[in-house]
Amino acid sequence: MRALGTLGLLAFAVVAVILLPHRSAWRALGAATAAWAAVSLAAYAITRAVGYGSDERSSADR
Repeated sequence: MRALGTLGLLAFAVVAVILLPHRSAWRALGAATAAWAAVSLAAYAITRAVGYGSDERSSADR
């Protein structure tokens, strides 16, 4: 599951490289941070929906 953070970091880097030459630093880095959060959370939600990372037993299984 560590690769999920890598996807978010890649999104951060891409957005930062594209926006930093054209926008102010705080806007570019803010957008890059939002991209990192969105990609990481979406990747996490998709993997949980597919069934990966659910090694904990639910209360119904106990």
